[in-house]
Amino acid sequence: MLLNLIQSIIDGFATVLLTIVTVLPSSPFEGLYNLSMDEQFLGYLSWLLPIAEMLALLQAWGISVGGFYLYMIVLRWIKAIE
Repeated sequence: MLLNLIQSIIDGFATVLLTIVTVLPSSPFEGLYNLSMDEQFLGYLSWLLPIAEMLALLQAWGISVGGFYLYMIVLRWIKAIE
């Protein structure tokens, strides 16, 4: 009896999640893919603002900060620090 109740709760939760997923679009970035910009303009913009390098540095910074916070959480979890 208890197992049937738990199974029905899980089935209801799965149904709600499936309904939510079917309502969402396939990609939130579809509108961005349809935008077209002049490639020559993007070349000039990339020369002025090195976007690829900026994204690489932002990614490295994010990984470093995330790793630091994860390390601190693990240390607090094993009670090595307060």
